[in-house]
Amino acid sequence: MLRSMNQLFGYALEARDGRIGKVDDFYFDDYVWRVRYLVATTGGWLNRKEVLVSPAAVDSPHPEDKIIPVKLTKDQVRDSPDVDSDKPVSRQMEESMSVYYGWPSYWSMEPFAMAAAPEMASSVPVEAVGMPGGDPHLRSVRDSAGYQVVASDREEGLGEVTDFIIDDDDWTLRYVVVKLTAEGGIREVVLNPWWNRGIDWARHTMYFDLPAAQILASPEFDPASPFDRKYESQLHDYYGRPGYWR
Repeated sequence: MLRSMNQLFGYALEARDGRIGKVDDFYFDDYVWRVRYLVATTGGWLNRKEVLVSPAAVDSPHPEDKIIPVKLTKDQVRDSPDVDSDKPVSRQMEESMSVYYGWPSYWSMEPFAMAAAPEMASSVPVEAVGMPGGDPHLRSVRDSAGYQVVASDREEGLGEVTDFIIDDDDWTLRYVVVKLTAEGGIREVVLNPWWNRGIDWARHTMYFDLPAAQILASPEFDPASPFDRKYESQLHDYYGRPGYWR
C-alpha cells in the first residue's frame, strides 16, 4: 500500500514483547530508492538514544493505531550491535547487524534486483556525494526535505521536496512529493524518483529529466485523496513513462 512517509513519523515500533520506540527517520538507498532502515528513538528504556531496524523485521503499518509491528523481542534489540545513527552508517556496522539479526545483506542481492528492472538501472543518479566513512548511497528522509527540484531546461528551482510516498509492501520510495513555488501558484505534485537525472546532495538539489512546463502543469497531488492505481496511471500517462507495475 502507498503511504506518506511524513505520516509514518511518530508511529510506535511494537516488538513481540513491548514497545521499542517511535519512528524518527528513515534511511533510504538512493541507488534503488528503497528504505534500508527505520530509525527509532527508544524513549529511555535502552542505554542508546536510537536504534536501526531493517524493513525485513517489520510488518505492514497499522494506521488506525499508529503502530508498526516488529518481528523482534526487546532483548534482541537490547543486545544488538551498537550503531550510532548520528554518524555515517558504515558497511561494517551493517554487516554486524545483518549477521546478528539474520537479515539478508541487501548489497549482495541488489545487482539481481537491478537486472530485473532495467528501467531503474538507466536512471542511477549521476552525482551522489557520499557520507565520509559511510555508505555513499544511504540517505535520511528528514534531511532530504527541502531539497530544490530543478527541471531539465532551467537552472532555478521549481519548488522543494516535502514528502515521499512509500510502498509498504517492499518499502520502495515510489514518488517524491514536490511543493511547486514557481509561476502558477503554490501547489503539490508528485514525481517518480527514477525520472531524476542527478542529485547533488551537497547542494540539496534534485535534477529531473523533465521540462519545467511539464512539471508545472503536472496533475495536482491532494494528500487527502486516495493514492490509487487510477491516479498513478494518469500520472504516468501524462509524463509518457511506463508504470512500475507493468
